[in-house]
Amino acid sequence: MGKIQALETGISLLKWQVPKGKINPKTLGWVRPDGIINFQSAEIAENYAKNRVLSALQAPKPFERAVFVEDSRIIGDINGTVHKVEFDSKNLLNRHNDIMLVHGHPIGTPLSDQDYACLIANNRLNSIVAYNKRGEYSKMTKQKKPFIFRLFSQKVWDNVRRARILTSKSMFEEIKNKDWIELMKRTVKLKETHKDMIKEEVLATEEGKKLQDLAKQLLTKINNIWAKNEKFFGIKYECDFSKLV
Repeated sequence: MGKIQALETGISLLKWQVPKGKINPKTLGWVRPDGIINFQSAEIAENYAKNRVLSALQAPKPFERAVFVEDSRIIGDINGTVHKVEFDSKNLLNRHNDIMLVHGHPIGTPLSDQDYACLIANNRLNSIVAYNKRGEYSKMTKQKKPFIFRLFSQKVWDNVRRARILTSKSMFEEIKNKDWIELMKRTVKLKETHKDMIKEEVLATEEGKKLQDLAKQLLTKINNIWAKNEKFFGIKYECDFSKLV
């Protein structure tokens, strides 16, 4: 057997320098020889996952990190890029079930259609969570098949849900590519116009306030798609993002 390591999740984003006598045994986790981390409860494991994701989002160069939680265990921890994180679902999720995928969104958007497609494409995933830099979350959880589909296999129901994201007009009608392009153009222009100002000063300008309003409107549109259509997509949707209008 390999060496067993101890982890502590309750101290400042996994910085392990803790004053003597301040460690709470209930927050300790144990790393098994196969790399899986066991914690005392699912809540502690999910808090560990959140802290790991936030540490990546708050890095000098923010990036996406995905942490996979199965009840009170961490079965995977993968670093990605600023835009995405990739994983081998066949090998990573094999022999595990009802997994929560916890990851970060460096630009602070709620869950996307790609996140939904990932959730539906992987039968071993039960829920997916995206955190922004403030520690606010956007989450979707699979729901049971509607009565009309209970006579069919799970694969049929998964295919129906997968098709819905492709055929749903709301996703494409409410979130226009030109809106995102406009947001990016205005962001770049604002940075170039106010090169000598810090971020807070730039956002306090009239142009900065207008840019923030546009960003909030787009975030709200994404959020509303899931909130209004969760039954249609076969999910339960939750979000506590503060920057939604």
